[in-house]
Amino acid sequence: MWVRHGADSTTGSKSRLKLYLVHMLAAAFPQVRKIVPTRQATFSRIAELQHLVAAESPGRGLACGKVGPVMPVTLKSSSRRECPAPAVAFAALLLIIGATPAQAIPNSRIEEFDNTIFKDAVNTTADWNTSAGKLQIFPFRPTLLGSYDTPGNAYDVALSGTVAYVADGLSGIRIVDVSNPASPILLGSFDTPGEAVGIAVAGTRCYVADNSSGLLIFNVSNPASPTLLGSYVTGSTAFGVAISGTVAYVADFFSGLQILDVSNP
Repeated sequence: MWVRHGADSTTGSKSRLKLYLVHMLAAAFPQVRKIVPTRQATFSRIAELQHLVAAESPGRGLACGKVGPVMPVTLKSSSRRECPAPAVAFAALLLIIGATPAQAIPNSRIEEFDNTIFKDAVNTTADWNTSAGKLQIFPFRPTLLGSYDTPGNAYDVALSGTVAYVADGLSGIRIVDVSNPASPILLGSFDTPGEAVGIAVAGTRCYVADNSSGLLIFNVSNPASPTLLGSYVTGSTAFGVAISGTVAYVADFFSGLQILDVSNP
């Protein structure tokens, strides 16, 4: 729709196109100042913008239809340079969208990271670098706080407060105080008849998937001295357990899922 002679850079082309859009709108719609009051400052500089276009290409410039001198554009004219209303409407849309700053959108902001006004000082763990104007995310690097070497093979663990319950294979269960992660302390243990490979805790009860011995239920109100409350031999070998209320869900290898009522252990 628009033709311009000569070659220029991409940036220059975009700049001149924007100047031409302003020129077109001002010539075709003088009343647009009333419709879009936020563009008042832009339209007050129409004469200056026209001068810039003319100065860059003396005697020639952007025109609707073909190359020629810069001239006013009207919607109704006997001139061959008549610019149709759809073209003007499209130009208006481009100009308004391109010139609207993000801050004009309600409840929005473009963060440049050049200040800390909106920084959440409590929860922001990244590097809010105001000198570089960027937010740098630190790589995730887990740090070992402590450890406890159980005598068996630790297959599973469950937590309740500051106490960890470990399914320790052929060594049964191990109950460890982890209130100080750097220095875990053994509170108690129970050597189960099978191989403890799964464990869950709910309240003062501990549920152990004990391989061929099925499901074992312990009272751990006193972690130093866990006591066996009851057991259930599943059809195969119990490898995992989960508790919801008074129902236990046991992963029982070849026998699939076993659902047990444990309201009376």
